[in-house]
Amino acid sequence: AIDSTHKSARELLRTTREVTRPSFESSAHWSNDSDQNTSFWQTLTGNTALGGGVGLFGSVNALQTSDPALEATRFGAEAGVSLKSGPLFASGAGGARRLNPEIAPSRTAATYRGRVSYRPVPRLGFGAGYARQPFDEIAGLIERELDMESLEGTPDVRPTNRLTVYGGAGAVWLSDGNSRTSFSAGLNQRIGRRIFAGVFGRT
Repeated sequence: AIDSTHKSARELLRTTREVTRPSFESSAHWSNDSDQNTSFWQTLTGNTALGGGVGLFGSVNALQTSDPALEATRFGAEAGVSLKSGPLFASGAGGARRLNPEIAPSRTAATYRGRVSYRPVPRLGFGAGYARQPFDEIAGLIERELDMESLEGTPDVRPTNRLTVYGGAGAVWLSDGNSRTSFSAGLNQRIGRRIFAGVFGRT
């Protein structure tokens, strides 16, 4: 307002607008595995900042999948909110997926997820997340009408500016009574300005 031609002020205004304006991203993926499960899915996501560390986000997605015997489709949408306050970050989202198998009846399944992370100091962080969604990666799974719940925890440590060590523990419960637990660990090392190398393992 004082000087509309001030170079630094105009650069700061442009940067602020770029960070706070709504953004959208679209993606498309195709896969084919050794069991001849072929899938093609598309996703459109968007987010916007409301100020005060509060943000809104949402997405829509579609999946077409088939194997030698079955075909199925899936359509879904979700919306959520995120909050950042100092070292604490939290987000939550809810939505639904419409599953259309070839033989079993079509159904609509609710989805929801939440995550909390805490970083008391820049070199140490903790995170935990919970999610519920249908188990619907391929046509055969969509036919089986399975839902799954997952819970995970992920600490990470940055001993130096170039090295990050992280781990994780999680569990998945399926609606047919099956379950899975897992543990993981890894590290990333930055080499130069643009190159990263790392290792990862899970059991």
